Amino acid sequence: MKVINFTTTHITDTTNNSTLQYEFPSSVEFNKNHSIAVGNISMFYSWYNISSAKNNNIFAYEWNGVTYNITLPNMLGEIKDINAYLQLKLIENGHYLVDANGDNVYYIELLVNSSQYGVNVITYQFPTSLPTNYSNPANLSFPNASFNPVFKMTTGTFHKIIGYSSTFATSAVAQSSRTYLSSTAPILNPNANIVLSLSGIQNEYASPNNIIYSFGVSTARGSQILEKPAQLNFNHFVKGSYKSLTLRILDSITLQPLQILDNEISIMLVIKDKSK
Repeated sequence: MKVINFTTTHITDTTNNSTLQYEFPSSVEFNKNHSIAVGNISMFYSWYNISSAKNNNIFAYEWNGVTYNITLPNMLGEIKDINAYLQLKLIENGHYLVDANGDNVYYIELLVNSSQYGVNVITYQFPTSLPTNYSNPANLSFPNASFNPVFKMTTGTFHKIIGYSSTFATSAVAQSSRTYLSSTAPILNPNANIVLSLSGIQNEYASPNNIIYSFGVSTARGSQILEKPAQLNFNHFVKGSYKSLTLRILDSITLQPLQILDNEISIMLVIKDKSK
């Protein structure tokens, strides 16, 4: 068996860093005796789970009848990061107060509910006057009647990130607090499963038929992925003369190239020749 190694130097698509091309020193003949398998993979978990490209970065909230749209930046984010960005926008829009301890008081928040495998959306009643020992640094106007701000979905697929329906909206009816729970499992990591495709392969059991390997990402975002199959799974080459091989790292759902931020990649492939 022989090995070839795809590395950073083989990247041809420097926008996505997910298409790599290996040039053989000279043309190579492959036939039915030749097959290839993934030996190991080393790369960093560095692709956005929330982005404009995924159309999952927009939601809104309503404050006393006025809607404010929020567009999240492209990010490798968790629920706490989404909540922090929401708080930033609440500050920018002046929709907060400060308590006696000098801490900001927000009237909407998102929290992970691990025990129920979901995300809580919590809204709190906004008062008609400034509470005792509170301050109002943004000179926020107080309403004639108390209300709870409304957290709601708009366009796109942000609702899947937190596990709610596409039409979900909280109630504006005043109540000290209102707590909501995901109705479906949150899909915070839509790219947690990755597939590899390779030119020259014809796998009749795969769609598309050049898929040679898939794996799930279990490491934390930003950490190194070290993937090594317990057993080599060989795929036969289509008979012919090859000057190069092209390897693509794909989203398992869309089968489109991933947009990988960190181009430190090493993927070793093992070639087997049954005639030897």
